[in-house]
Amino acid sequence: MVDSIHTREEQIKESQRIEYETRLALEEERELNELKSRFVSMVSHELRTPLTVLRTSIELLEQYGHLASDTEKNPKECSPAYVDPIPLRSILMNLLSNAIKYSSADQPIELILGCTSNMFIFKVQDHGIGIPNGLPFKKAKSCGTSCPVYGHEN
Repeated sequence: MVDSIHTREEQIKESQRIEYETRLALEEERELNELKSRFVSMVSHELRTPLTVLRTSIELLEQYGHLASDTEKNPKECSPAYVDPIPLRSILMNLLSNAIKYSSADQPIELILGCTSNMFIFKVQDHGIGIPNGLPFKKAKSCGTSCPVYGHEN
């Protein structure tokens, strides 16, 4: 009788140990699933913005590409160069969002890309309220004297 009680106690202890280990494994699995979900969400968010910009550009080209001249459809090739995408994205998004914000819905907004032998040119042309000619463009403080400043091109 004592042996069967002792055996039963051992079985209960073993069952409790297995249950504890199972709960730990389940909790670890939940944490891993939560980490995976957050990672997928973060990657999805990081990819969504550039993909949206690309999709919008493709849609605009499909919708309005026929309006471009042959020169605009087949631009001069520019030499490859490294461009830091973070400030470039910020600059272009700022220029384009301002063009959209201050232009009428029925007015076109153009993003014209070009290059010379030593620089890339991004020109946003809209028909919004604009900046009065008496107000000059100012260089950003971080630009120093190395950045050319162009503006008020008519």
